[in-house]
Amino acid sequence: MNMHPVDSEEIISIGYSQSKQELHVELSTSTNAYLNVPSYIFQGLMSAASKGEYYNVYIENSFEHRQVTEA
Repeated sequence: MNMHPVDSEEIISIGYSQSKQELHVELSTSTNAYLNVPSYIFQGLMSAASKGEYYNVYIENSFEHRQVTEA
């Protein structure tokens, strides 16, 4: 999955697979994969003035997720 660096104090990079509806969010401490995320949530995150705030309000505790371990 292509990860895109973002300008945020909390989030380092973001990736999204539309076919899987899977959102990856890289934080300073971990990378999490959020499952069954509609594309409008990803688009909202990418266009939000504060990506950290959008993530906290609309994503962090709203979708099933797992921690991603890099190979």
